Parts: sequence; structure tokens; C-alpha cells
Amino acid sequence: MSGDAFRCAGEGIVSGGQKIRFRGTYGEVLAARAWCCTFPGTLEQVGRARHWTGKALGDAPFLDDAVSIVTELCANALRHTASGKGSGVFHLALTVSRWGVTLSVTDQGGAVGVPELKPLDRESENGRGVYLVSKLARRVVIRRVSGCYRVTADVI
Repeated sequence: MSGDAFRCAGEGIVSGGQKIRFRGTYGEVLAARAWCCTFPGTLEQVGRARHWTGKALGDAPFLDDAVSIVTELCANALRHTASGKGSGVFHLALTVSRWGVTLSVTDQGGAVGVPELKPLDRESENGRGVYLVSKLARRVVIRRVSGCYRVTADVI
């Protein structure tokens, strides 16, 4: 793994983000800032992803929810997929607009099961992560992308 993944958690990379413009549902032009970073697949990188997210979002009113979501999604990628094995990695992307933030974590595939929102079972030892994310986010989307999974959450 190159040093780039580590450096993306540095302050210089986080500041500003990339300006993007896109068309909204009704054809209007919308503006946002976007950041993305690839982290090595070790548990200590979850803390770096949290820190990186905090630097990117600053004092946004949804910061605590966003950091909680990032923590859960990154930990799930490491725990349940090839991202947490050997030289695995996970990708984190943030897009911030005046409406909120979209957070996406993409793993390296190899999951035993599909990430899914399950009803909360008090006796189950797992399955609470995506449920927690769904309670903090306005919307959660799970997509299979080239053998990997991307979990995206919108926070307002």
C-alpha cells in the first residue's frame, strides 16, 4: 500500500475538498464539495477515518451522526469483507452540500452475506450496524459494485 492512503488523513488533503456540480432531480444545477480516501484495512484506520471525516465536516450540525455512521460502516467493512484481511483496504467518500452530507464506504468484497437492514433482534449478536446507520441517516442504500459492496448514507 502506498503512503497515499495514510496521507489522505492529513490536514492538507482534507481542507476544501473538490468542488463539484451536478443536476438535481428537477434538472437544477447543484453544488457540493467532495472528498474521498482509501484507508488500509486495519482497525486502527477506523479512528483515522473518523478523524478525517471530522476534519472534512468541521462544525457541521450533523457531525456527530456522520462520524458515528462512518465508524459503523468502516468497522463493518473490515469485520465482514476482504477489506479487513491481508493487504485489504476500504474507500470512504463524503459529499457535502447545503442539504447535508452523503457518506459512502466501499469494501473489497468477499462478504459471507449481503449487508442488509434487518429488524432489530435483542438476542442477535450481530446485524445491528446497518440498523443503527438507518436510524441516524435519512436514507441508506446498499449496492453491489464489481463484486464489492458500497453502503451509502445521507445525513441531514
